[in-house]
Amino acid sequence: MALSGRSMRLTLYWILGLGVISLTIVNWRLELFKVAFLSIRIYDLVDILAVSFVLFKLYQIFRGSRAAQMLVGMVILIFLSIIVRFTELTGMTWLLSNLSTVWVIAFVILFQPELRRILIYVGQNPLIRFLFRVRGIHIIDEVVNALVTIQHRGWGALIVIQGDVGLRHIKEKGVQINAQVTADLL
Repeated sequence: MALSGRSMRLTLYWILGLGVISLTIVNWRLELFKVAFLSIRIYDLVDILAVSFVLFKLYQIFRGSRAAQMLVGMVILIFLSIIVRFTELTGMTWLLSNLSTVWVIAFVILFQPELRRILIYVGQNPLIRFLFRVRGIHIIDEVVNALVTIQHRGWGALIVIQGDVGLRHIKEKGVQINAQVTADLL
């Protein structure tokens, strides 16, 4: 083990049928193994796992929908444009390059419901919900008291309580009174 400046180098060697594989810590980056010129680090494995997770979640969202068929069609067009560029077909290259400027907008339009589901999925993440949670146990008590009063008087009520989906579009149409939630107010 040798220490030099801010980097520490610790190398363990294993002799396998593939050659010499080493476990090395260099500049505080963990190299899991090295075969010839290929070096695999912990960051590489974390990156692979993160990309795999994202692709798996996207697969779950697109599976069983018409968007899956549209996605396959767009992937075929992308591969076709790559092949056309390598074969130097001038007319097809021009056509597909002009279409490529529209692909971003077409992607957003075609996959709008799926993109919306992805954003909702991200917004419903328990960690994000915990960070942006409204602390309002007293509000629940006030709503219950108001409902008991309404019941005793024989009145009806329609009460909307915001859950996972925001109510901004409804709130913008109403009159904001900036009051504390109380049973009398309700």
